[in-house]
Amino acid sequence: MTTFIIIVVSLLSIILITSFTTSFIQRKRSAVMTGMMAAMVIGMCIGLTIGVLLGSLFQGDLFTSTIISMAIGMFAGILVGIPFNALSVLDGMLAGIMGGMMGAMLGEMISPADAILLVKILLTISICSTIIILLFLLQTNRKEENANFKWMIRPLATFVVLFLLLGSIAQINVNSDNHNQSHHTPDINNPDNQLKIEVTGFEYTPNEISVTKSESTELKLVNNDDIEHDLEIIDFPFETLNTEPVIENHTNHSHNSALHIHSKPHSKNSISFKATQKGTYLFYCTIPGHKERGMVGTIIVN
Repeated sequence: MTTFIIIVVSLLSIILITSFTTSFIQRKRSAVMTGMMAAMVIGMCIGLTIGVLLGSLFQGDLFTSTIISMAIGMFAGILVGIPFNALSVLDGMLAGIMGGMMGAMLGEMISPADAILLVKILLTISICSTIIILLFLLQTNRKEENANFKWMIRPLATFVVLFLLLGSIAQINVNSDNHNQSHHTPDINNPDNQLKIEVTGFEYTPNEISVTKSESTELKLVNNDDIEHDLEIIDFPFETLNTEPVIENHTNHSHNSALHIHSKPHSKNSISFKATQKGTYLFYCTIPGHKERGMVGTIIVN
């Protein structure tokens, strides 16, 4: 997911820089309407794409994702419109605000898997729309020509290539996750203790559990919510005994002395471990905005 976010942000940055540079160079040779269209298209596309991405990342905190998305879309529209005139700036600003707001709401309502697919589609549309806008800007010093099918070949070809490319990148990430899982094999089938934590809304039930030191424990996370959740116990000394996931393509793992379980909407996942040190430890949901909504709890090792 991190690689995908970096790719999306990088491509959107390239779109913005290229559009602003071309608009600045062609500002005296472009019609006012062309400048307004350029600002509107870039502001809307960037705001909508980044809005869906942030809405998915900040599920449960719609206010934050909306404000950030609107600000980014507004900035993009204003930047592209500045080389032309005040109307272009206004057009780009409003389009960016609208795109960021709609994108954040959409990203909040759909699942993360659907959000990734939608971001890929919107990103591809953004790139193709940018190419068309750039062609208009670069051809304004020639005689106007009617658009035909041959003129549209490059944007259409770019759409297909980018969609296939982004799809292959996402598949590589999934395969990599599955490959990492294949190295883990269960060591025990009958743990000494079995614990279950259910998630409903933004609340763990129970939010306080206890285990015994050196006792094999299976911890099961049952997600009854419509969005994904996870559980991470931080600064927790333990030994992993069984990392075989209940649901495919979702990892349970330890990193930097933190035990982590992830679960999709209306699914469950589990991990088996042995606590190696007595104490009281905090666990919470690491998805942005969820901890702030109350998804925290404690585990006591006796």
